[in-house]
Amino acid sequence: MALRPVPFGIMSYQSRALPQSAQRLVNWYPSVAFPSAQTKTPIQLLPRPGIVEFTDASDGIVRGWHVMKGVLYVVIGTEFFSCDSSGNLTLYGTISGSDLVIMDSDDFQLTIVSEPNAWYFNALNSVLAAIEDPDFPGSSSVSFLDGFFIHTVPDSGEFFVSNVGTAGEF
Repeated sequence: MALRPVPFGIMSYQSRALPQSAQRLVNWYPSVAFPSAQTKTPIQLLPRPGIVEFTDASDGIVRGWHVMKGVLYVVIGTEFFSCDSSGNLTLYGTISGSDLVIMDSDDFQLTIVSEPNAWYFNALNSVLAAIEDPDFPGSSSVSFLDGFFIHTVPDSGEFFVSNVGTAGEF
C-alpha cells in the first residue's frame, strides 16, 4: 500500500459553506521549505511566537499599554502597573473605568485617558495622579508632540493642549 499525504489545513479562512471549510487554523502558521531542502513534507506548521505566558496579569483585562524609556506600563482591570524585563509587576494606583485606555508620554511623564477622565504618571518620583486642573474639560484621547500633551474633547471635534512640559496642567 502506497503512502499518501494527508492534506492538513494550512490556510486560515472561514467559509459560510461548512463543506468547503470545515477546519480553522488558529495560532499556527505555515513555513514552506526550500525546493532543494529535500524534506519529507513541503510545508511545516509552526506555532506563533509570544504564546508563552510572560507574567501573571491577575484576573483583570488588559485595557492598554505603553512603553516609556524602555519600561512597559500597563492598565490591567482598574490597576496601573509597570512591568520589568523579568515580568515583575509594580502597582502604582488605580485607573477607573472598564473601557480601553489611550496613553502617550514624553521622556518621564505618561498620560492615561479613560474617557472622560485622565491621569498622569511621573516616572521620576513614581507618582500617579488624576488630572484635576479646572481648565481640563475631559478627554477622549491623548498624543504627545513637541513638549505638549494634546487631548481631544469628548464628542466635540475639538482639541486642547497642556502647558509645555507638563502633563497635568492646562
